[in-house]
Amino acid sequence: MKRKVIVSLIAIVAVVAAVMFAGCVDDGTRTTQRSSTQSGSKTWHTVISFSDSSGNDLDMKPTQPFTIKGNKWRVTYDMRSDSKYACFVGYAYPRGETTVYISSWSCINDPSCSDTKSIHKGHGDYYLKFMTANVDSWKLKVEDYY
Repeated sequence: MKRKVIVSLIAIVAVVAAVMFAGCVDDGTRTTQRSSTQSGSKTWHTVISFSDSSGNDLDMKPTQPFTIKGNKWRVTYDMRSDSKYACFVGYAYPRGETTVYISSWSCINDPSCSDTKSIHKGHGDYYLKFMTANVDSWKLKVEDYY
């Protein structure tokens, strides 16, 4: 009787070990799944761009709204001026909001300024507002990460 119990236990352990081993063997399907996930990796996508080279001062005029699909986005800007008193300020707002902005950036008293501002609020509609003074030209690009 003891011998049957021991043989049964050994058989059960062997079956469990075989099942576990089979789950650890890579038959290529897992690699294929990982590869398809990697090929679908997230990248930066240009959403909208703005620029002005008129030299005119802007006073907080809102842009057209744009949609962000990912969890984060960024604003890359470049401002040029012949004046050491140049000012370029920007604000990002959720669509419908007029007082509380989610991010801002600025170049003040710098005749040449470039930077990228990351924004970690996504999935929604947004718009920007700019204020410029003594600026010859500026350009700005909004990119979405998805």
